[in-house]
Amino acid sequence: MRAHPAAEIFPLMEGAEYAALVQDIREHGLREPITLYEGKILDGRNRDRACRDAKIKPRFDEWKPSNGESPLDYVVSLNLKRRHLNESQRGMVGAAIKPMKAAEAKARQRGGRGGALLMENLPEAKGTARDAAAALVNVSGKTVDAACKVADSGTSELKAAVLGGKLPVSVAAQVADAPAEVQRRVAAAVVQGGMKPAEALRQERRRDMHTAPLPDGRYRVIYADPPWKYSDSRAGLEGYEKSAAEGQYPTMSVSELQALGVDRLAADDAVLFCWATFPLLPDALEVVRSWGFTYKTAFVWAKGRVNFGHYHDASAELLLVCTRGSGVPDTDVREEQVQYVAHPGKHSAKPEEFRALIERLYTRGPRIELFRRGTAPKGWKAWGNEVRDAA
Repeated sequence: MRAHPAAEIFPLMEGAEYAALVQDIREHGLREPITLYEGKILDGRNRDRACRDAKIKPRFDEWKPSNGESPLDYVVSLNLKRRHLNESQRGMVGAAIKPMKAAEAKARQRGGRGGALLMENLPEAKGTARDAAAALVNVSGKTVDAACKVADSGTSELKAAVLGGKLPVSVAAQVADAPAEVQRRVAAAVVQGGMKPAEALRQERRRDMHTAPLPDGRYRVIYADPPWKYSDSRAGLEGYEKSAAEGQYPTMSVSELQALGVDRLAADDAVLFCWATFPLLPDALEVVRSWGFTYKTAFVWAKGRVNFGHYHDASAELLLVCTRGSGVPDTDVREEQVQYVAHPGKHSAKPEEFRALIERLYTRGPRIELFRRGTAPKGWKAWGNEVRDAA
């Protein structure tokens, strides 16, 4: 007997769970009848095939709508109560529900207005279908959006990892646009290798970082915001991974940063502006020396917001100024050493005011930014694993 489309949004039981159902039906018979609607199985696909495998004759009931409940609402309500699905699994169910909710809305519009007004002609329609699906499975609209991306672009391995409760849909969505082999590696690292999802994603980003060659050319101005790796006593505490650098992007050790060969990018007379935090200042000085630069001084960024530190409230960061050969500025104007600039918000992001400061000090020569996020600024070359449209 064919299944109703609404019944197919939930995956069939597999493995030990299904075997246990077959054994229970074999020993005790079918406890709960299979529900039909319009000649199709609305609820009980697993019980139907388990009855066949157990050689037990199934029993059927016909579902009758009440209080305007749709077949889809009925199926979702029953299965969410029965199954212990996490948020990501419910999000994937929501992605399957979304087009059904859109179809329901179209049907209502046709019925109410003679078919003249269709779902796609309503400006709010897309949000309505998504939000209806999200409300039905008790997740946010953003979770459904992420699940739709995985459902549309993800490999079968990636989708199976989410549906199996092994991989958060938010992580899966970040790699759904990546090549199939990348998606498979992330899924395999989590499902087969037992790796934490965030670490599997960082591993792929590290792979991108380490395999992307530095560009050709030599530059008078180098601006770097290295992804420093911390050794923090708070690591492992609940919530730390989401707030620390390790939870936001792939970090690099001192030896990995030294091995990049940034010295090959520097002109004979060059200046390096390198971001560093106070706890990692010794590491930063070691790295800039390996890149062929001599530390001269630093600007201090006063962020205007406080973060918890081990010895004091951490509210400032350093922009080291290092030179190779002659690196004096092109202007006699002296900038304030302490720069009071509001934090831009995103984890580790740096204010564009500091780029403007560098451009005021050094008006000539080619410039490059290392570990750039987003689009390369006008007049700059950019390199990093999050660069878009590098100039």
